[in-house]
Amino acid sequence: MFFGWGNIKKLLIELLKTFSNEKSFLSSKRINRFLFLITGLSLSIFIIIYNRGKWGALECMIVIGALFGYAGYEMTKTQKEKLTKKEDESENN
Repeated sequence: MFFGWGNIKKLLIELLKTFSNEKSFLSSKRINRFLFLITGLSLSIFIIIYNRGKWGALECMIVIGALFGYAGYEMTKTQKEKLTKKEDESENN
């Protein structure tokens, strides 16, 4: 059974290691991207529901576009960091 106390404990330890200087199985950048995605989706849904009668489609598209534009920027930045690390490693070898 996956959801036993031992596995939950291992997951919590890995999460703590992720945001510290220790080596971890999980990636802090991926966790951050996931949190930004969930936050963006939640805020988008909340804004659309809350301003349903006040805003039109254009205003909703502007807010959602800004949120996902920022998420895309973060993903692109992460990919560039990966490429530069690979290039640096290949130059050093």
